[in-house]
Amino acid sequence: MRPDSKKHLYLPIAVIAAYLIFTLILYEAGPFKWVTYHPLRFWSFQILYIAALLYGWMIGTRASVPDHKWEDWDNKRVANIISPLITINFVYELINAHRRFSITSFDLKKLIKSILSGASSMGSAYSAFQSGVDQTSSGALGGTAVTLFNLCWAFLAFNVLILGFIHFRNLSKYSKIVQILTTGLIIGEYLGTGTNIGVFRVILIFVILYLIRVIRKNRASLSAGSRTKKRNNTYKVFIFAAGAAVFVLVLFSRIMQSRGGILLWQSNTYNVGGIYLNKNSVFFKILPSGLYILLIALSGYLCQGYYGMSLCMRVPWEPGLGIGHSMALMKLFDRFSSISHDSSYQFRIAELFGWEEGVRWHSMYSWIANDLTFWGVIPIMFFIGMLYAMAYKDAVVTNNPYAKVVTYYFTLLSIFIPCNNQLFQSTYTYFAFVFALILWLGTRGRNQFRIVLGRRNYWRKVAKTEQNTAC
Repeated sequence: MRPDSKKHLYLPIAVIAAYLIFTLILYEAGPFKWVTYHPLRFWSFQILYIAALLYGWMIGTRASVPDHKWEDWDNKRVANIISPLITINFVYELINAHRRFSITSFDLKKLIKSILSGASSMGSAYSAFQSGVDQTSSGALGGTAVTLFNLCWAFLAFNVLILGFIHFRNLSKYSKIVQILTTGLIIGEYLGTGTNIGVFRVILIFVILYLIRVIRKNRASLSAGSRTKKRNNTYKVFIFAAGAAVFVLVLFSRIMQSRGGILLWQSNTYNVGGIYLNKNSVFFKILPSGLYILLIALSGYLCQGYYGMSLCMRVPWEPGLGIGHSMALMKLFDRFSSISHDSSYQFRIAELFGWEEGVRWHSMYSWIANDLTFWGVIPIMFFIGMLYAMAYKDAVVTNNPYAKVVTYYFTLLSIFIPCNNQLFQSTYTYFAFVFALILWLGTRGRNQFRIVLGRRNYWRKVAKTEQNTAC
């Protein structure tokens, strides 16, 4: 990689680090009177975690990438593999959309009506969704059989969605239509229940894939000696990213206002988990009043996890038995085994201080600390940074589609570090990430899964090419 293009390797981590520092500033000086217990310990860990992430990224950028590059014929073969999976994925999302709206029998007309009704009144839809979120399998469409299928298909579901967009131009017209319908259904079911995360995940797919595409174009422009094209592509990145950020913030603000509670922010009783507003915050002084609601909503969303972490520092560590890092795993083990999650920070904090489990948030650090202590989070942040950088570099240099998928997952994880362990909160993203990581690592060396690559006799062709080159 040319020296001029190496700086692109540090763009994602620079943005993530700036974002994490901003959330800490918002936590300390923002509109809420967050209380930080054991401040020296709390802030020392924040510095160590970010430093470990940065150091891991630096080491990851030094890793070599495979010699082979993914060509059009490689991508066409992968597209052929995922095409039938896209159809299965649509059926999967359609059934689960019914279950999400508590529709107990297949009724497409009722589903569409529920989505449109919920999207027009997201506050009421959110309340209704929360009241039925613990519906048992026996009362949902498909019963336990669909629940078990969901657990298995979770390894593929979100990966198929992302790969569908990576290989979109290589898909048949039918598969393209189904892919678009699946995406629309996902967005509709989340808007219809007044929640943000599903829409954000989809938007982030386009942002990450576009970013990688433009940076690859920049590298090509530098190789061709054209700095003008490189500048134009860089401007496109910033414009696209800024537009996506504004759209997400506007949507987020609208959804939060639709729930109603934040509209009472001027009341002296407004609080988040017993934490009241600081009307003297510097943010209230420097921002126009029209942005106050967005500021309060964003601060409550991004910073309450840090407060949850400080509460965790008030209690001694108890081993999480390897499942404490994930809400999804804890729920599965609670349901299907005798292993309890009563030792987790989240459970004990709720019991001792009323920071409600499943309602109030804890930073990703707190979730990982369930298994490894807060000191044990440091090496985990290092490995996250290292693998993140390796995947991103692989995506940019070799165009490996699985590296792009893994880059997406690490970006999602990083954005939600202050809030929760988003990547491991549900089996939908947890299982998909694990499988994508295996696929990516499996395509970095000669011991590859041919069905994963979607190609035949690949290494025979590589060996032949190397032999001809040597001659």
